[in-house]
Amino acid sequence: MDAVFLLDGAARSGFLQFLMQSTGCTYICLWSYSSSLHQPNCLIGSDGWYNEQNSTQPGALVLFLEYRRLTFPLENNQGLVPGFAFRNYRPYIELGELELQSRASHQTQRQFYREARIKVGSVCSQSLWRRRSS
Repeated sequence: MDAVFLLDGAARSGFLQFLMQSTGCTYICLWSYSSSLHQPNCLIGSDGWYNEQNSTQPGALVLFLEYRRLTFPLENNQGLVPGFAFRNYRPYIELGELELQSRASHQTQRQFYREARIKVGSVCSQSLWRRRSS
């Protein structure tokens, strides 16, 4: 998955759309680690796609766009999504609906999961070498 972070915007968008179509998932978000002075030690949204065709809920897209704009601090992130996999050096985790809801970092995120009827969440993390080069 690390290679997707190295693609330019158009290629990354194409890859994410292909990945969504091949897996049948509802949405994909890419979160990048930020160590900048104005946003230290947090995850910020890099890219993402929401498959509106799989949804019957019109408010889900609005919540998805709000969710993508969130910043997730990592210092007090005790097992919350999306930082859990990143903080624990786990390349992949899969969470069921209840665990996904309980590990959500933000109310907007929880609302999006409910509105879009997300039943399973898969979280992929950047590898250690990618974090250090950011």
